[in-house]
Amino acid sequence: MKLKYVGLSVVLVMTGAFVAVWTHSLHRRSAEQMLERRMAILAWRLHLTNAQREKIQSMMRADLSSAQPLLQELTSGQQQMLAATQNGSFDEAKVRSIAERQSQTIAQLIFIKERFLAEVYSNVLTPEQRTKADAMRQQSSCLQVQTFISRLSSAHSQSEFEI
Repeated sequence: MKLKYVGLSVVLVMTGAFVAVWTHSLHRRSAEQMLERRMAILAWRLHLTNAQREKIQSMMRADLSSAQPLLQELTSGQQQMLAATQNGSFDEAKVRSIAERQSQTIAQLIFIKERFLAEVYSNVLTPEQRTKADAMRQQSSCLQVQTFISRLSSAHSQSEFEI
Protein backbone atom coordinates (compact mmCIF):
# COMPACT_ATOMS: atom_id res chain seq x y z
CA MET A 1 0.00 0.00 0.00
CA LYS A 2 2.83 2.40 0.92
CA LEU A 3 4.53 1.64 -2.38
CA LYS A 4 1.37 2.73 -4.20
CA TYR A 5 1.42 6.13 -2.41
CA VAL A 6 5.13 6.60 -3.07
CA GLY A 7 4.59 5.84 -6.75
CA LEU A 8 1.65 8.22 -6.90
CA SER A 9 3.69 10.93 -5.16
CA VAL A 10 6.53 10.54 -7.64
CA VAL A 11 4.11 10.77 -10.57
CA LEU A 12 2.49 13.90 -9.11
CA VAL A 13 5.86 15.58 -8.47
CA MET A 14 7.05 14.75 -11.98
CA THR A 15 3.79 16.02 -13.48
CA GLY A 16 4.04 19.23 -11.45
CA ALA A 17 7.63 19.78 -12.57
CA PHE A 18 6.68 19.17 -16.20
CA VAL A 19 3.78 21.64 -15.99
CA ALA A 20 6.00 24.27 -14.33
CA VAL A 21 8.69 23.98 -17.02
CA TRP A 22 6.09 23.98 -19.80
CA THR A 23 4.31 27.04 -18.36
CA HIS A 24 7.61 28.91 -17.98
CA SER A 25 8.57 28.16 -21.59
CA LEU A 26 5.16 29.33 -22.82
CA HIS A 27 5.46 32.56 -20.82
CA ARG A 28 8.96 33.17 -22.14
CA ARG A 29 7.86 32.51 -25.73
CA SER A 30 4.89 34.82 -25.41
CA ALA A 31 7.11 37.59 -23.99
CA GLU A 32 9.55 37.15 -26.86
CA GLN A 33 6.68 37.15 -29.36
CA MET A 34 5.30 40.33 -27.79
CA LEU A 35 8.71 42.03 -28.14
CA GLU A 36 8.99 40.89 -31.75
CA ARG A 37 5.49 42.17 -32.52
CA ARG A 38 6.23 45.54 -30.91
CA MET A 39 9.47 45.75 -32.86
CA ALA A 40 7.65 45.02 -36.11
CA ILE A 41 5.08 47.74 -35.38
CA LEU A 42 7.80 50.27 -34.54
CA ALA A 43 9.77 49.33 -37.63
CA TRP A 44 6.69 49.83 -39.77
CA ARG A 45 5.54 53.10 -38.16
CA LEU A 46 9.03 54.65 -38.03
CA HIS A 47 10.18 53.20 -41.37
CA LEU A 48 13.29 51.65 -39.82
CA THR A 49 15.95 50.28 -42.10
CA ASN A 50 17.21 46.73 -41.64
CA ALA A 51 20.44 48.11 -40.18
CA GLN A 52 18.48 50.15 -37.64
CA ARG A 53 16.36 47.13 -36.70
CA GLU A 54 19.44 44.98 -36.18
CA LYS A 55 21.12 47.65 -34.05
CA ILE A 56 18.01 48.09 -31.89
CA GLN A 57 17.64 44.31 -31.46
CA SER A 58 21.29 44.04 -30.44
CA MET A 59 20.83 46.84 -27.90
CA MET A 60 17.62 45.19 -26.68
CA ARG A 61 19.35 41.84 -26.13
CA ALA A 62 22.07 43.54 -24.06
CA ASP A 63 19.52 45.34 -21.88
CA LEU A 64 17.33 42.24 -21.60
CA SER A 65 20.23 40.33 -20.08
CA SER A 66 20.52 42.96 -17.34
CA ALA A 67 16.74 43.07 -16.88
CA GLN A 68 16.28 39.30 -16.64
CA PRO A 69 17.34 39.00 -12.96
CA LEU A 70 15.01 41.90 -12.13
CA LEU A 71 12.12 40.18 -13.90
CA GLN A 72 12.82 37.02 -11.92
CA GLU A 73 12.89 39.13 -8.74
CA LEU A 74 9.50 40.56 -9.69
CA THR A 75 8.08 37.07 -10.18
CA SER A 76 9.51 35.96 -6.85
CA GLY A 77 7.99 39.00 -5.14
CA GLN A 78 4.62 38.23 -6.69
CA GLN A 79 4.78 34.69 -5.34
CA GLN A 80 5.77 36.01 -1.90
CA MET A 81 2.82 38.42 -1.94
CA LEU A 82 0.42 35.63 -2.88
CA ALA A 83 1.77 33.51 -0.04
CA ALA A 84 1.61 36.42 2.43
CA THR A 85 -2.03 37.17 1.61
CA GLN A 86 -3.24 33.60 1.16
CA ASN A 87 -6.67 32.78 2.59
CA GLY A 88 -7.39 36.43 3.35
CA SER A 89 -4.49 36.83 5.77
CA PHE A 90 -2.89 40.25 6.00
CA ASP A 91 0.29 41.10 7.87
CA GLU A 92 0.78 44.80 7.15
CA ALA A 93 4.53 44.82 7.87
CA LYS A 94 5.15 41.79 5.64
CA VAL A 95 2.98 43.09 2.78
CA ARG A 96 4.57 46.55 2.99
CA SER A 97 8.06 45.04 2.93
CA ILE A 98 7.28 42.94 -0.16
CA ALA A 99 5.59 45.93 -1.87
CA GLU A 100 8.60 48.18 -1.20
CA ARG A 101 11.00 45.61 -2.66
CA GLN A 102 8.69 45.25 -5.68
CA SER A 103 8.60 49.02 -6.17
CA GLN A 104 12.41 49.20 -6.12
CA THR A 105 12.60 46.43 -8.71
CA ILE A 106 10.02 48.16 -10.91
CA ALA A 107 11.96 51.43 -10.61
CA GLN A 108 15.12 49.67 -11.81
CA LEU A 109 13.23 48.17 -14.77
CA ILE A 110 11.81 51.58 -15.70
CA PHE A 111 15.33 53.02 -15.54
CA ILE A 112 16.63 50.31 -17.91
CA LYS A 113 13.73 50.91 -20.31
CA GLU A 114 14.15 54.68 -20.36
CA ARG A 115 17.93 54.43 -20.81
CA PHE A 116 17.35 52.03 -23.71
CA LEU A 117 14.84 54.39 -25.34
CA ALA A 118 17.21 57.34 -24.94
CA GLU A 119 20.05 55.39 -26.54
CA VAL A 120 17.87 54.33 -29.47
CA TYR A 121 16.57 57.87 -29.85
CA SER A 122 19.99 59.50 -29.91
CA ASN A 123 22.11 56.78 -31.56
CA VAL A 124 19.81 55.05 -34.05
CA LEU A 125 16.90 57.24 -35.20
CA THR A 126 17.08 59.92 -37.85
CA PRO A 127 15.67 63.40 -37.09
CA GLU A 128 12.44 62.54 -38.97
CA GLN A 129 12.08 59.29 -37.06
CA ARG A 130 12.66 61.13 -33.77
CA THR A 131 9.78 63.47 -34.57
CA LYS A 132 7.50 60.51 -35.29
CA ALA A 133 8.72 58.70 -32.16
CA ASP A 134 7.97 61.78 -30.02
CA ALA A 135 4.43 61.94 -31.40
CA MET A 136 3.90 58.21 -30.88
CA ARG A 137 5.14 58.41 -27.30
CA GLN A 138 2.93 61.38 -26.50
CA GLN A 139 -0.09 59.62 -28.01
CA SER A 140 0.68 56.43 -26.08
CA SER A 141 1.06 58.35 -22.83
CA CYS A 142 -2.26 60.13 -23.31
CA LEU A 143 -3.97 56.84 -24.15
CA GLN A 144 -2.59 55.19 -21.01
CA VAL A 145 -3.86 58.04 -18.82
CA GLN A 146 -7.28 57.95 -20.50
CA THR A 147 -7.50 54.17 -20.03
CA PHE A 148 -6.53 54.48 -16.37
CA ILE A 149 -9.12 57.20 -15.74
CA SER A 150 -11.76 55.19 -17.61
CA ARG A 151 -11.06 52.10 -15.50
CA LEU A 152 -11.15 54.13 -12.29
CA SER A 153 -14.46 55.76 -13.13
CA SER A 154 -15.89 52.42 -14.27
CA ALA A 155 -14.84 50.76 -11.02
CA HIS A 156 -16.25 53.70 -9.05
CA SER A 157 -19.61 53.60 -10.81
CA GLN A 158 -19.85 49.83 -10.36
CA SER A 159 -19.08 50.10 -6.64
CA GLU A 160 -21.93 52.61 -6.19
CA PHE A 161 -24.46 49.97 -7.21
CA GLU A 162 -22.97 47.07 -5.31
CA ILE A 163 -24.20 46.28 -1.82
